[in-house]
Amino acid sequence: MRQTSSSGDCGSSSSLATPVLTLDLDLNRVLGMATALYGVGIALRPRWLAAPCGLPMRADGSVPPATRVLVAALGARDAAIGAAMVAARDARSRRLVTACRIASDLSDALVFGTMPAGDRASRTKAAAIALSWGALCAWSLRTPPTAVATAGGGITDGTGTAVRRCR
Repeated sequence: MRQTSSSGDCGSSSSLATPVLTLDLDLNRVLGMATALYGVGIALRPRWLAAPCGLPMRADGSVPPATRVLVAALGARDAAIGAAMVAARDARSRRLVTACRIASDLSDALVFGTMPAGDRASRTKAAAIALSWGALCAWSLRTPPTAVATAGGGITDGTGTAVRRCR
């Protein structure tokens, strides 16, 4: 979300008086939202990550406490990084936080792909998903942000910068 100002004339910057909130929905922000929601989801329901990744589970299908703690930590990390991807106010910040997301995905792929627990198919699937998500996040940095019209008639350029229109 961005707070921008807009004005119908080309006066000084002090004439930009109408605050408007916009939500720039480019691919990087959408991936950030998805990452944050998934992080909260697995923190609340650790089975969503533990079972498909082949992490230790009980015979009755419940998640043991040690696995629950690990998954909650990963969920908290993903929620924080995802929220930061959504909230990044400029291109430099967005690149930095997305680099953190990509590094997390690469480390997840390495850990899940080489862990001794679980069957080989589960490990391979977990590593492939992490690598794919990291690659998608990297690619999203190449996608230009979209311009979003604001309620006051102004336009933001997708990086949160207000672009004034002269009438």
